[in-house]
Order: sequence, then structure tokens, then C-alpha cells
Amino acid sequence: MRIPAAACCLAILAAACSAGRGLTRTANGAMTERSAVQQLHQQGYTQLTSLHQRGTHWIGVANKSGAQVHFDMDKDGSVVDFIVSKNTR
Repeated sequence: MRIPAAACCLAILAAACSAGRGLTRTANGAMTERSAVQQLHQQGYTQLTSLHQRGTHWIGVANKSGAQVHFDMDKDGSVVDFIVSKNTR
């Protein structure tokens, strides 16, 4: 049984999309801003400010677990952050 070429292409495309966790990327492999914001929100970061791109990383300031943090997210969605100030309400 032969599988039509179009069906093979669709299967490959579907596998590629699921492997990237649905993230949209730019030509250099970085996440788009929309994907970066989605990824950060999924990881519990809120009130994002100063969001900007440096190479394939997204850098900015956000709130997480009651603290203001600076973060650096790489193209794979891994985030490194450090606390700037803890809210003491």
C-alpha cells in the first residue's frame, strides 16, 4: 500500500509542531514575543514589563510567587530568574 505524498507531508508537519510545544519561532530559532509571553504565563510569571529580546533570549521583569524578579528565558523556554524585591503585604 502506498501512502500519498501529501499525507506524508502532513504527518511530518504535525510531528514538528507538537515537538515544538506549539511555540512560534523566528528565523534565528528564537520564540516570537507572543510565544514568549505565553510560555512565561504558563510558568507562573505575571505582570511582565521591560520585555525585550537579546539574541534568542527574552529578558524582562515580572512577578512570580509574590516577588518581583528579573528573568532570562532561552529559546527552549528555560527560565533563570532572581528576586529583586519581595512583596510584604
